[in-house]
Formats: sequence, C-alpha cells, structure tokens
Amino acid sequence: MGVTRAARTWNARLYIERVPYLLGSWPTAKEAAIARDRAILHFGLDHALAFPRDAKRLGPATPEALAKAGRALCRAVNKRKNASGYTGVVSMRGGAAFEARVLFGGQMQHLGQYKTARDAAIARDRALIYLGEEWRGLAEPEEAGRLGPASPEELRSAKTRARRTHRETGLLGVSLAPAGGYVARIQVDGAPKQIGTFALKEDAAVAYDCVARHLELDRSLWNYPDRELDAVPLEDVRKWAIERAIALAEEAGPQGSQRTPYQKGLKLKDCQTWGVHRSSDGRYHAHLFAGGEKRRVNLGYWLTEHEAALARDRAALHFELDLPLNYPDEARALGALSPEELQAQSARKPPPSVQIRRKPTMYSEYRGLTRYKGKWVVMVCGQKCGRFEREQDAAIAHDRAAVALLGSDAILNFPSRRTTPASPAEMRAWGRKLSKKQTTSRFVGVSYNPQHHLKAWIAYAGHHVFVGAWETEREAALAHDRGTLFLGVRAHLNFPDEARALGPASPEELCEEAHRQFKRHTTSQYRGVYWATQTGAWHASIGSGGKTYFLGSYTHEARAAEAYDHAAMSLHGERAKLNFGDTNPRRAKLRAER
Repeated sequence: MGVTRAARTWNARLYIERVPYLLGSWPTAKEAAIARDRAILHFGLDHALAFPRDAKRLGPATPEALAKAGRALCRAVNKRKNASGYTGVVSMRGGAAFEARVLFGGQMQHLGQYKTARDAAIARDRALIYLGEEWRGLAEPEEAGRLGPASPEELRSAKTRARRTHRETGLLGVSLAPAGGYVARIQVDGAPKQIGTFALKEDAAVAYDCVARHLELDRSLWNYPDRELDAVPLEDVRKWAIERAIALAEEAGPQGSQRTPYQKGLKLKDCQTWGVHRSSDGRYHAHLFAGGEKRRVNLGYWLTEHEAALARDRAALHFELDLPLNYPDEARALGALSPEELQAQSARKPPPSVQIRRKPTMYSEYRGLTRYKGKWVVMVCGQKCGRFEREQDAAIAHDRAAVALLGSDAILNFPSRRTTPASPAEMRAWGRKLSKKQTTSRFVGVSYNPQHHLKAWIAYAGHHVFVGAWETEREAALAHDRGTLFLGVRAHLNFPDEARALGPASPEELCEEAHRQFKRHTTSQYRGVYWATQTGAWHASIGSGGKTYFLGSYTHEARAAEAYDHAAMSLHGERAKLNFGDTNPRRAKLRAER
C-alpha cells in the first residue's frame, strides 16, 4: 500500500484523512516502502510498517525531506548507470549507442540514438535552443550554435532514416544488396533515393558522404566527418558508381571470384559468370536488362553455366548493349540471337541426372497421420496412438483406434477392410513391437536404424566394429563377411563363397565403399555437402560427438567441400576423411594452423 510503479521509478505516498502526501520517487520498491514507513513514524500513525527495522534505524522524516532524498538518490543511480557523461544523454546497448532526451511540457521528448555521446549532447542542445530552454545549460554551445536550432521531430526523423542501414553495415546510408555488394541510399525531400550499388562497403559510404555534403546534411549524419571529401550532386555520384563497378568487374574478369553487381544489367547471384544464376532445380537461368525502361529479359534455363553465359552474351550482342561479355570470342563466332530464339533452344526440363531430390513431406495421404523425426505419428480424437516406421502400418493403427473410440461414426482409411478395434494404449504397444522387430535382420552382423539404413557390424576384441551403412540387406551381410575375413575372426559367414571370391577388406575400406554407394544417390558428390532447394545454395555440415554442426551456405559446391575439409581437419586432425585429400592445396595450411 502507498507504493506505485512509475515509468522507471517507484512513487511513495501516504494518505492522512484522505489527504495525499507525496513522498518522492525512489529507484526501488523497497526504498519507496521504507520512505512511507518513515513518514508514518513522523506523523505517529497507527499503521502497519512494511520494513519496521529499517524505518526505525533511519528514523522519522518529513514528506519534504523524503521527496528531496528520493530525487537525489534517483539522480545518483541514473548517473551511475549513464556512461555518457552528458546531461540528457543515456547510454544504450552497453555503450553501442547514445540516446538524447529532453523534458519539455511535462513530457519526455526523445531525440534519437547517436553513435557517440557528443553527437547526442549536440542534438539535445539544438533542441533546447529550439524550445527556448537554454537556461538549463548547454554541453556543446559552439557546435550547437553553428548547426542551429532543430525541433525534436526533425532530429528524430533524421536519425530514423539512417537507423536501419547503420544497423546492417555499421555505416549510415549503406545496406546489403540481395545479390551481393552494398547499396547506398539517401533521403531527398523525404523520399529515399538510390545512389548506386558497390562491391566495397567503403565506396558506398564515400558516395553517401559526397551526396550528404552536397545536400548540406548535419555532420552527425556523415560516415567520415573528418575526411576531406567533395560535395557532389546525386547524378554525378550515380555515374561514378557505374564506372567504379565496371572497373572492378574488368579487373576480376568473367571467372573472377569478386561479385560486383551494378546497374547496367549485371547480376551475379550463385555463379561466377555475368547474368547467370542457378535455380532450385539445378538448371542455370540466363537474363539481362534491356529496353527503354531497363526491363528484365528472360533468356531461358540451361543445363550448364557455360551455355547460360553464352546465351546472355549473344543476347547482349542482339540488343547492342555496351556490357562486358563472359566469352566474347565464342559469342561473336556463334552470332547474336533474340531472346525468343534463345528460349526455344534452352532446356525446358532438367534431365533426371540434374533434378534435385525433394524433401519428403510431413503429411500423409492417409487420415490422422503426421511425419515427425522419421516416423509416422497417429492421432485419433486428440489421443496419441503410436509411432510407426511404415506409413501403411500407421494407417491401420488409426483405423483400429478410431473404431474403438468412435464406433460406427469413425471415418476409416481402409473402409472395405475388416478392422479389429483396439485402444490407443494397445496401438502404442503394437508400434513399439513393430519398431523393435524392424531393427533386426535374418543375417548375422546386420541391423536397421530409424533412417532405414542397413548397418553392418563385426564383434571383435570385445566391442563392435562398424563396417558401413548399406542400401540392401545382402550388401550389408557381404560387408560383414569380408570384414570378418580381414580381421581373422572365427564367426559365422552369411555368404562364405561369395565373400571369399570378393576378398577380405578392412573396415575403413568397407565404410568408404558404402559411402561412395550412398553418394551416387545424393545431390552432391562431396562428403558433408548437399543442395538445399529452400535457399538455392550448397550447404556444408559435419557430425561430431553425436551432433550435427552447420558450416554455412555456398554458391559453389567445391567451396562447401573445402569448408567441410577445414572443419574435419580441425575436429579429427590427421584421422579426418577429406573430400580432396592430399590434392587439396589448403591441407598444408591447415596443418600449419593446427
């Protein structure tokens, strides 16, 4: 009682014959309650005390003295929390930014967040000059007088325009481009204007500063206020942006690793050739920008990056565009072609060898089934009825539980089939029984795992030796037999004649053979690399300690394979199984780093 929460403090008050006595604002609720207890002791009231020991130790006090003490304590606490050193400037995000505030008309006016405490103090001084409150004291009177007064609304809008881009790149007016590079933008008459796209972040920041100086923006909105830069109009900086991008593109060449998108139709997304990017189905899409309004022209989908790059070059020759070509000699020898002719020659559908395997859906064609963690979960009337490896077994379990719970009103997956009712508990037990049965094999040394891989094992020296995960039960049994012959273990052989004909093999050789067999049906030929259709990129991952670690997305398959090799060397050292082995030029560098 008598303590209420304010914006950032706790207010204490005491009612005597319905007359409120304000006892000040306090940093914590306990301190406000102690202040109320001391006022009760001062007036000699017969009220319950929240902290009698602390109140009697400090002694009674008048409401005026308590209010003054509360203000002093709050001011001291705020000073300890505020690392800016300026009045009206608060440190935000651990000193990463500073917010300027001013109290006017009984309301706190926020003036935006700034990179330095001095910039925030200057913004507060300009707002005080605008509001006619100079008597409060100015922190930087000379700089504020030079820049002139500004309303809180103007200061807030100026900082809001630069806040988003600064958060992305750390520079005002500079943001990341979707296709790579950095985009420079600036506000002109309240509307955002694009300056250009740059390969280097510093170039974009310099372009922004040149236009900002030409528009006479505040120095706090410059990226490099101490650098001597010319004030350049927006249109001139746009021309310089295009020239700079073309110069960098010519230095990198058509096969260069530097991605430099620019405004004359160049777009590099997933490939290292101009005007080509890879689609989610594995084909290469060629395009360019042509026409009076620089519209995007589709040039078809091609099976190889080289064909798509040639199509883009021949279309550029057709439109007579002044663009750098990927393969100029070959494109001029083949001749120019229109977009319609190129689309007719392109690949309408990818061949089976290029098609990307889709991720299996979590939903089933049967009623009441959902796929979760590699198994089919059955739900009937909100009750869980087991988890099954096979979709058909799960559908049968749904029908049996539905008949038991709903009777004749049940809607079945197999209405023409005779269904024996069973409770959800019985179906859960049946699912566990089937899962246990499906992990065993009729061959020695072979077992199933939940991902439907057949694993081969050999009992040797008191422990199990893994000899690979195979596609068929017979191949796993043969791997067990060949590994048994290599280790010289006296054990039963599943196919003795065939195993001796193929010859013994070490566990490492068998695991490598099983991995090569597995990679024939995956999207990538490299270990730890797969194609992600959702992102349209190559993903790299590695397993260690029973966990899978994601290593990043890459536009090129070989780069993802090198990332896997780097992680494998870091985790497993010389025992690591690499994609490039001794042929990888980075292996010596990795050894040196370790």
